[in-house]
Amino acid sequence: MAKNITVLDENGNIIGSTYPKRAEGLVKHGRAEYVGDCMIKMKAAHSPHDEIKTEEQQMSKIIGFDPRKFGFDKSCRSNAGQRAFMTTTLGNTEVWEIGDYDKHRTQLISKMKLQRYTDYVFRFAMTGGHNEDGTEISQVNIFPENRWDDRMTYALEKSRYAPVISKRDKTGLLRVFELPFNTGDAEDWSIVILQERAPARFFAPLENSAYNMLGNMTYEQWLAENGRRKGLFGRDTGKEQSFGFELPEFSIGGSAFKKLIDMAKQGFDVDKIVDKAKQGFDIDSVIEQVKQGIDPDGTMFGYGSSKPDYVDNGDEPAKGFTTGRNGESFVNDGVTLTESELAEKLVQVGSGCNFRLNGSKVTSSADRSFMMIGNTSAGSNFRFIDTEMTAYALSMLLAKVGDGSNVVLENVTVTDEGLGMMIDADNECGGVIYTLKGVTLPKQALDLVYSKVKNGSTITAENISATFTQPKEKVFDEAPKQDIPPKTETPPKQDNSGFYFSDMIKSTLENAAEGFNTFGEMMRRAEKDINHVIDDALNDKPKDKPDEGPADEDKKE
Repeated sequence: MAKNITVLDENGNIIGSTYPKRAEGLVKHGRAEYVGDCMIKMKAAHSPHDEIKTEEQQMSKIIGFDPRKFGFDKSCRSNAGQRAFMTTTLGNTEVWEIGDYDKHRTQLISKMKLQRYTDYVFRFAMTGGHNEDGTEISQVNIFPENRWDDRMTYALEKSRYAPVISKRDKTGLLRVFELPFNTGDAEDWSIVILQERAPARFFAPLENSAYNMLGNMTYEQWLAENGRRKGLFGRDTGKEQSFGFELPEFSIGGSAFKKLIDMAKQGFDVDKIVDKAKQGFDIDSVIEQVKQGIDPDGTMFGYGSSKPDYVDNGDEPAKGFTTGRNGESFVNDGVTLTESELAEKLVQVGSGCNFRLNGSKVTSSADRSFMMIGNTSAGSNFRFIDTEMTAYALSMLLAKVGDGSNVVLENVTVTDEGLGMMIDADNECGGVIYTLKGVTLPKQALDLVYSKVKNGSTITAENISATFTQPKEKVFDEAPKQDIPPKTETPPKQDNSGFYFSDMIKSTLENAAEGFNTFGEMMRRAEKDINHVIDDALNDKPKDKPDEGPADEDKKE
């Protein structure tokens, strides 16, 4: 990014240059005005006479990555990773190892004071941060004060922002990045490292000459050398994660998977067991249906929504940047918001604020994987009146409430959308007053409200209507009755353990194979077949001996 915007003082004298993004920020906050396409003029009250003279007088400084000065951003609720000493090709070093292959986001943050009107370069080294699908997200965001909207985002994935060094490391690919920025008139700055869908290690880089001993390697070369492999749970994995065998691409209940993993570790020939289980059941047909669009994102069976372990290394020096603005009022009347838009409003709320949503509606968002609501708000008033909102939106509100707050829900209808994904943030806030009048909501949402009443909090409830609602994420739709021949036998008890269906189950019914009422029954039958074969292998039963229990049950089916 070139500094091609000329900066003038209030008298029209050239005092330096800046980046286009920084110029937009100065104009936006009333510190300057445009006097040409590539020129801004500082206003008298903000003209930096002493701080900046000419471009040549500005200093350039290097900010090296220091693991001890970065910590988990507490406003990101899916952080996963650790800070530890590890061995690299060039020796031992302390690293931050963050992220996983699922759709969870991890953020590290460091806050610092910098000199104004100074050029800086943020320099760091990283390994990993990419997957075989090319779906990873790896970013560095640098922004002044708490102005997230003024951030400078550097896209690291697939080397979209080119590294200064790209070498072949024993872990695959080592890259060194140098990210330039200018502080302008701000002293307080934050650096946020964001990682999603691929683990990565960040550590302090050596001098450029120290990497001469390593061979060159680009991201494209790494991608060409690392062929795509399907792991046990239907997602791409590296060679280090395999157990020495490959399974067909299907996703069923977790109990069978655990058995197969244990057997693989014990030396069993898992491939033969799976092949035997496939006899009499067309798993390949099921796979084709999935590929044709039943489950294009690979999220139907729950592994994409699993929660990563949160690793907290104690009291880190870095704090979340989403502290919001204190003592302000946020009034929203007659508006329609999505859950993500509500999150954007909540993230601005600091302590001692008034937040009102009146005569409005909050609808669901397509992607709930990353909704940042910021730190809890202490001593604030939250009023939701004559409003319809989703269960997930209600959980966001409860996660935002801090000590000594006042929460009023009056004539509010809470739908069951997002019921199975509600946030249950562990914020031990006390002294909160909850008032519910004329509220209709699912029982699970009401239970979430009551779970927050502790440590001196009180709740007043009038005219509450609560019904138990099965979360949509786990609803199991029956096949059309007219297509099912009548049965005389009592149907076998369904075992739903390990199966998590999304709203797309309706399209599944249209593509299910003949002889089964639903796609869910097909998958349960596949798991039964695999479990039978596993049990045979573990018990070492003779091939000519009939299987007494499950066989009879299969005949009935």
